[in-house]
Amino acid sequence: PMMSQLNVDGKVLRATAKAGQNKSGLCIVSAWAGEHRLVLGQEKVASKSNEKTAIPELLARLELANTLVSIDAIACEQSNAELIVERKGHYLLALKKNQGLLYEQVTQRMQQTKSQLPVDEHIDFGSGRIETRRCYVESKLSLYDDLRDWPACQRVILVEATREINGVISQQSRYYLSDLGLSPAAFNSAVRHHWGIENQLHWYLDMVFHEDQQRVRVGNGAENFATVRKLALQLLHRVDDKESMKSRRKLG
Repeated sequence: PMMSQLNVDGKVLRATAKAGQNKSGLCIVSAWAGEHRLVLGQEKVASKSNEKTAIPELLARLELANTLVSIDAIACEQSNAELIVERKGHYLLALKKNQGLLYEQVTQRMQQTKSQLPVDEHIDFGSGRIETRRCYVESKLSLYDDLRDWPACQRVILVEATREINGVISQQSRYYLSDLGLSPAAFNSAVRHHWGIENQLHWYLDMVFHEDQQRVRVGNGAENFATVRKLALQLLHRVDDKESMKSRRKLG
């Protein structure tokens, strides 16, 4: 996308869960500027289920003007859309089942009408994997009653991802709301861009720094170490050599 994009998502530090308690462990919600590989902010919550309380607190501290904020979490709520629009930003929010009637209305109608909607197809190949993403965009929103109160909402988006790995095919449909009137190709790119927070941040934190195995949980220790790991990762990304990230870390 032409404007800058900020991806917001939570990651659980699994080893911080206390033994014998039915908790997932500390969750850190991060705001990730993928084009710069930079974490611009983070918020700590007691568990993944509290993500929706942390996200507005995180958004309120960030400069959002002319920025597309993408969130794939339980944070698809009018209040977050309002907060982003008030701060002169734009939103791309994943629509989840917690939106009840709106989710049902969107999923049913998009499946019925997608053959008549503009579509973009993107195919990725790599490591024995073929992934096809078809992005359909609906601009006629008058038939979606529950969208009337959503601030400046212009588009409903459906992304159908088909993944084939070693002959095994899996499919997934995701639905999004946005206040931008972008093309299917631009929305397809923005959704792919969002997953950079998983592939370029969370994956590296686990594979290079073994974050899921870190047991520090006293006081602010877990959050402080999470911050240091992210700073270290940003420095490692700046090294211009052909070494793997694990090798770069050891060489440092």
